[in-house]
Amino acid sequence: MTLTGRLYSLVLVAVALISTTQVLAQDRDDRDRDRRSGACFYKDADFRGDRFCMEAGDRMARMPQGFNDQISSVRIFGHTDITVFENTDFGGRILRLHDDVANLKSYEVSPGHTWNDRISSIEVSADRDSHDRDHDRDRDRDRDRDRDRDRDRDRDRDRNNDDQGRRGGACFYKDADFHGEKFCVERGERLARLPEGFNDTISSIRIFGDTEITVYQDRDFGGVSLDLHNDVTNLRDYQISPGHSWNDRVSSIRVR
Repeated sequence: MTLTGRLYSLVLVAVALISTTQVLAQDRDDRDRDRRSGACFYKDADFRGDRFCMEAGDRMARMPQGFNDQISSVRIFGHTDITVFENTDFGGRILRLHDDVANLKSYEVSPGHTWNDRISSIEVSADRDSHDRDHDRDRDRDRDRDRDRDRDRDRDRDRNNDDQGRRGGACFYKDADFHGEKFCVERGERLARLPEGFNDTISSIRIFGDTEITVYQDRDFGGVSLDLHNDVTNLRDYQISPGHSWNDRVSSIRVR
């Protein structure tokens, strides 16, 4: 290899080492800043270009030289709130942020105008509400998990009811909202007496296909009756007599 070639190779190695060192130093700076809490402000979107950083508790009435009305993305570290202002000395319209912003064009400062290249002063503060927000996020995650479990259960129940729906019929539940123990009756069937353990215990009814049902207060299709064509989530909504509902009152059934 010629002397020129060796020198060129050495230059390439040096450039690679410098680049790697800069990346490692930036990552180390970011980790330290994460522990301290604060924010960095970038000239370009996606956290690129020239930047400056501030720690929690810092206030900047005027931007560093060359950064006024030049900010396009913001990276927030730790539990930090920041407030950016349209004008110097904390004047004009404001925007409060709790999370990273990859592109300030996503935030509108006025109709047809965004916060991109609009920031002239900044306040950075510790986020006193972070614990509450974390708690709310955990609560929402638990609620979403419960909702997913309920949806899966309902999907399984609906799949099990597909055949019933094609045939027509109805299912009768001990609890409201189609919960609890149940029995089902196909279209064309009659029950002069309910199955053991179900007499005067029905609270909701799911009807499948083109089906009509009549429920009776007494056995052998006696007493007051109620005709139904649609699902009933709670028989408390249907009055059998003044001050009394159909909940836990069904003793015989016709399905047609």
